[in-house]
Amino acid sequence: MTDKEPWDSVRLRKKILEHLDSETVFLTVHAAKAQVDDGLDLQDTLHVLRSEVLDSKHTEFHTKTQRWRYGVRERTEDAKNVIVILFFEKEMVIVTVFKVGKNR
Repeated sequence: MTDKEPWDSVRLRKKILEHLDSETVFLTVHAAKAQVDDGLDLQDTLHVLRSEVLDSKHTEFHTKTQRWRYGVRERTEDAKNVIVILFFEKEMVIVTVFKVGKNR
């Protein structure tokens, strides 16, 4: 299997779990603030990442950074619909986190 991006949901899930298991995850200052602003915490974000569903609407090539950014959507343990935007370097970088839908 090639590592050429963009990845499908199977490859993305594998990469996310690898980074979570090896604890090579970086939460940007913006993402940390966005969590707080939306009443979320790191546990919510990690739950979404472990249960991920690729959100193709929020997956795109970011021309400024020349990287693919992936959108991951899932419900938190307390049923909040959340999207996490991330990309990969040596670590998995969480760019932002936000609630969507009725629970916003």
